[in-house]
Amino acid sequence: MRGNPVLHSLRVRSALTSDPFLDPAAIESVPPCLGGMRPKLLFLVTEDWYFCSHRLPVARAARAAGFDVVVAARGRAHGERIRDEGFALRPLSWRRRGGGVIGAARALTEIARLYRAERPDIVHHVALKPVLFGKLATRLAFGRRPAAPAPVAAGMGLGSGLTGTGPFAGPGRLALRRVLRLAMRGSRVIAQNPDDEAALIGMGIDPARIALISRRCRCPREPMRGGRRSRWRWSGAC
Repeated sequence: MRGNPVLHSLRVRSALTSDPFLDPAAIESVPPCLGGMRPKLLFLVTEDWYFCSHRLPVARAARAAGFDVVVAARGRAHGERIRDEGFALRPLSWRRRGGGVIGAARALTEIARLYRAERPDIVHHVALKPVLFGKLATRLAFGRRPAAPAPVAAGMGLGSGLTGTGPFAGPGRLALRRVLRLAMRGSRVIAQNPDDEAALIGMGIDPARIALISRRCRCPREPMRGGRRSRWRWSGAC
């Protein structure tokens, strides 16, 4: 890991737990990295459009704070937009859903290889699948060595997913809670809304490690087929 670990920790708290939707400039006072080297922040996201709709303000704020920003995602129609922002795009072959056991093994191998090549200072795992796969890939790439990047995990939609009426209700719910708790161990955790925050605390995540971004945020849905874009909506689960 490059630079000073104390400064890395400060940057994690300042750059990634502020409210980027309301005050992206709040992190500009973060001290520079020692030795003149820019720290590297890598976003792991399933789809490039998801990064643009949910994490673009965070990436811009991190860049303003002095980070080199890398985006690892499946490339679709938003690759050029990411590159035009000045961010490095590392295309992945995985998908949001499906793939089976063989696909999962390939994805883990691909992500672990990317982590070893990029050697980021911070990895920001966005949403459920990247949180799970990113944790395993980090372990595969670095083991327990000090060179492992500082992890940030963003849980999305956990408030409904981990309740009795959510899509994960039933026998698999407890297993999912245990797996998520292990995947988020040692991470700084970002909750998108109060329901997600409550779900994370209910999983046993230390409240001191959880940062609530915003009670309400404005975000777009994925563009519909045929080039039509859906309307903006207010949502607490974005």
